[in-house]
Parts: sequence; structure tokens; C-alpha cells
Amino acid sequence: MKTIRTLLALCVALCCILAACTALAESTVYVNNPDPKDRLNLREQPDQHSPSMGRYYNGTEVRLLTSDDEWARVRIGTLEGYMMQKYLTAKQPESAMPAYRSLSSGWELYAQPDKNGAHTMYGAGQKVLLMGFSDRWWHVQVGNRTGFVPAGSKAFEQVSGVSTDGYLLAMVSNPDPADRLNLRGQASEKSASLGKYYNGCTVTVLGPTDGGSNWYHVRIGTLEGYMDGRYLAFNQPIAPAMPTYLSTSSAWEVYRSPDKSGEYRMHGYGEAVTLLGFTPEWWHIRVGADTGFVPADPGCLKSAKESHAPTQVITVAAVNNPDPTDRLNLRRMASAGSTSLGKYYNGCLVAVLEAVDNGWFRVRIGHLEGYMDGAYLDFDASVTGAADRLPVATVRSDAAPLTETADPASPVFAAYSAGTQVKVLGVGEGWCHVSANGSIGFMAAELLEPEFSFGSEK
Repeated sequence: MKTIRTLLALCVALCCILAACTALAESTVYVNNPDPKDRLNLREQPDQHSPSMGRYYNGTEVRLLTSDDEWARVRIGTLEGYMMQKYLTAKQPESAMPAYRSLSSGWELYAQPDKNGAHTMYGAGQKVLLMGFSDRWWHVQVGNRTGFVPAGSKAFEQVSGVSTDGYLLAMVSNPDPADRLNLRGQASEKSASLGKYYNGCTVTVLGPTDGGSNWYHVRIGTLEGYMDGRYLAFNQPIAPAMPTYLSTSSAWEVYRSPDKSGEYRMHGYGEAVTLLGFTPEWWHIRVGADTGFVPADPGCLKSAKESHAPTQVITVAAVNNPDPTDRLNLRRMASAGSTSLGKYYNGCLVAVLEAVDNGWFRVRIGHLEGYMDGAYLDFDASVTGAADRLPVATVRSDAAPLTETADPASPVFAAYSAGTQVKVLGVGEGWCHVSANGSIGFMAAELLEPEFSFGSEK
């Protein structure tokens, strides 16, 4: 009997030891490279030659599962792999994770790096932290949730931190917000100015100049030059002083460089435009996630201050018809008798820009703006669950173009192979407004299976 009691006591003690070891193993640690601009590989196997599943920034939270002197088996979100033990720490270091702001009114956060897998939907204005990245995927954090978005998605604008190509970001920060900072051709105040830039303009810092001066080699869009580092802010938010505009033309060019004979992209009516900087001949602007140039004082842009319609997003709402088989019209004007710009399905997220008369709201879906009847919008809907209600379509043929507008002749900014699944936001005469891999645009209805029709009205 004594022997049995002894054995039982030993078993209990062993279980306690094992539980303690398990609890110790499954602790929280953080990526901590000696060089904050470097990233730590998550590998498939505990071997430096094993394929990398992603490279992670300092400050990324990691769940430690087991470890030895050299390697740790870890979990980051839903991914499990191996990291070198010496670059992990129990004390949380200063974060080097770049911060982004979402620009799209509807984009997917995937639970796994798989476009056919489970996902949740988010809207514009979300703060997104980039934990790590691979050639195809970004592993991000949105609030308390982590997941994956396609690498380099145009649904996001970087606002701070080191970019995926290893460069640090800074913001123009003049003591006088009404002043502008010169981008110089050389690291000297006597050098010719390439443009004057407003507070809050984000610049990519390519490196310091020689000789210990305050000047930095920087890039803004495609334009490179030099800025005085005394007027740049690193890793701190700066109140933006950049003027904003609305486009008033249905077709206008944004040039890749300040050269009218060079490459350009076409843009349309009602787009929000931010003026980053200017010269007497050119304006350097941002439209969505794109930057480029337009001739100075363009007639196609109207100051947002002069417009009755502010460009700032008030909130995000979801289309919510009582009859789930019906669609909600996006109208040209705030009236049920106005021309329909498209009919949108329950669960479609819209960026609400302004409340107008009689319960109508001015809204934006992708780049398309119009008006919707607020009686059929749900302002309390869960953004993460709304898109699960949207119909899904499959691309029928290879190289199916996704265009910026419903006009088939408008610029193509992506093409998808047969079998790709897309979320259908709404429909028009011969086209579908879709969300595909974080991008929102238009695709011919005949290229999708099943084929959607314009149909009835609401």
C-alpha cells in the first residue's frame, strides 16, 4: 500500500513538472534583431538553409512552443515554424514594425496565406501593422487580429517605419506648418529645388549624406533628391498640412514623372487628391495609393475646402436590404429618381463621406462615389462579418482585366487567371464591381461564372 501511495505521489509530481515545462515553453517572446532595420526569418525547419516562410520585424509577438540552444519552434498568428533562439527576447523591444493606413472601403484579411481560405473584411482608415512579409504575402496585425494580405496591395498606404525594401520612412516637419521643405538636387541649400513639400508628406530615406551633415538622400514617389534632416520627423506622427482636392473631370492624366511625354495613368471624376508638393510648373500629388504629377494649378481639381462635400471618411456602413435577394442602388444624386450608377449586394461595405437631406448619404465604393438611401444601410454592422454575405464569382478565362472604372477602355491595373474567386460588390449594365485580392475594380460580367445581371431596383 505504501508503495502504491509513493508511486501515485511520483506521478502527481511528474505531471506538475510536465505542466510547468509546457507552460514555460509556451511563453510569449519577441523578435529582437541587433539591427532594427533587419528582419528575422521564420523557417520551415531548424536549419538556416531551410525555406523562409517570412521575415519578421523587431517587436513582433511570437508564441514560443519549444526551444534548444540554437532554434525555437514558434507560432506567429496561425503560422508555425522555427526561428533562431538568439534573436528572441522575453522583454518587449522597441517596435520596428511599419505602420500602414487602409485606403480601400473593402479589403480581405486572410486567416492563412491562401486566397481561397477563410477571411474577414475591413474598411478604410484602419491602422495596419506589418509584422513580416514574404514575396507573395504580408503578415499583418489589425487591432488584436493577425492575418495575411497580398504583398504590395494598393489597399494600404505606409505612414511610418522601415519599408519592405529596408528603407526608413520620415515625414516633413517644418516648425511653421505653413512653410514647405525643399527637395534639392544636391545636399546643399544652394542647390536647385525639385519641389517644395508640405508637413506630413512621407519620404523614403535612402541614406544619410557623407561628411556628417544633416542632409538625407530621399525619395518621394519616383522623384529622388535631398532634404535637410532638421526638418524631417522619424517614427512620430506629424499633423498633415497637405491641401486636398476633388477631381472634377471624367478623364485626366497623372504622370509618373514631371514629363508630359512620359508614362501616365488616367483618373476620373470625384477622386480625392492630396497635394504633396509643387514647383511653378508641376504639382506632385497622391491619388489613393498612387503618386504622380499633374501640371500646376490644374483645372480638373477643385479645393476640398471650396466643395460642399468633404473627402474625409466619417464611418463605414454595410448595404442591408430587408430582402437579401435585392440590391441597393448607388445613385448619381440623392434621389430615388436619379440615375443608378450600380446596384449593390447586402454586405457591401461603403465609405460614408457625408450625410445629406432626407436620410441619404454620399458614399464611396472603391473609386466610385454616389448616393445611397440610409434606410438600407447598416451603420452598426460588423465590418469583419459583412463581406461573408456577398456573392462569390469565379473568373472564366485567363488574363481577365480589372479596370479602374466600368468603362472597358479605362486603365487596367490587374489581371486574373481562370479559377480566381472574387467577391461581387455590385452590378451594372454588362459589368460587375468586384473585390479581388485586396483590390476593388470593375470586370465584365461575361468573364465571371455565374453571370450577374442588372435586374430589379430598390
